[in-house]
Amino acid sequence: MKVIAPRLKESPNKNATESKMSGMGTSEMSDSLTPCFGFSGKSDLVVGSQGTGSIDYVKSDFDVVTLRQISRLSTLDEAQFRDFEGVPSIRMKSNVKPFNVHYDSKVNLLLVAPDIREDIEDGGGTVREGREVECLFGRKTLPYFAYNLLNYFVCDHAVDWSSSSFIEVEPNKFQIGRTRVGRGELPETWKPKAVSSALVFDGYEEFNQGRRDYLGNWLIPEVLVIHSEAEAKIINFNSAITLVHDDLSRKISDANDSGMFFLRSRVAVRQSVEILDK
Repeated sequence: MKVIAPRLKESPNKNATESKMSGMGTSEMSDSLTPCFGFSGKSDLVVGSQGTGSIDYVKSDFDVVTLRQISRLSTLDEAQFRDFEGVPSIRMKSNVKPFNVHYDSKVNLLLVAPDIREDIEDGGGTVREGREVECLFGRKTLPYFAYNLLNYFVCDHAVDWSSSSFIEVEPNKFQIGRTRVGRGELPETWKPKAVSSALVFDGYEEFNQGRRDYLGNWLIPEVLVIHSEAEAKIINFNSAITLVHDDLSRKISDANDSGMFFLRSRVAVRQSVEILDK
């Protein structure tokens, strides 16, 4: 197997790029550098009795729809409520407690308490149109809103790789650190120690090869540039990494029983939004 070594890059290009779309007029890229996204994680509230996911897919009123094949053995799936009349029910697994917000990256399902709904929908670039659902926690039923993220699994189709850079971390230390942040044992400003940094890849295939070449360590974004329809507050990079804008994460974290927790300002994110001439 050929080992593909990523190129090192000291400072990713932050200049705006311009492009032309055939038959649609000129298109300029409006770039917004926002160095204030953090990694999200699950609090103890949303860990099921077996230490696994929080949602019982089989007993919930949604379909798990395959969007596309993402590897030889894996598909990208999404929870959808197609043709469901009334208010769908989502059954939470044993020992999961009520929360304000929770994201299931396996099926791109964001569950949000009614009082923070406006914060999620504000700006229109984060989620598709949501719908009211009922979440069942044992015998308790509570109202929530369910959404799919617009920026879901962006790693394989929306990343500007030449302008993005990554760091290598030991996954066990990274996961333990995030868990301790969620429990209040470490400050929200805790930063994972990098084994190596400023790693730049030519594309998604080389990034995937790099994940195999780094002896089981994780590659996580340091600077991330993505192409999106509008500026988003929540971005799912891949199955293990979801990034949340710092302004949103602060409001969620300050609420009781937040459900998700966040590391502060760990990733610089630039979203290149296409603006077409009319």
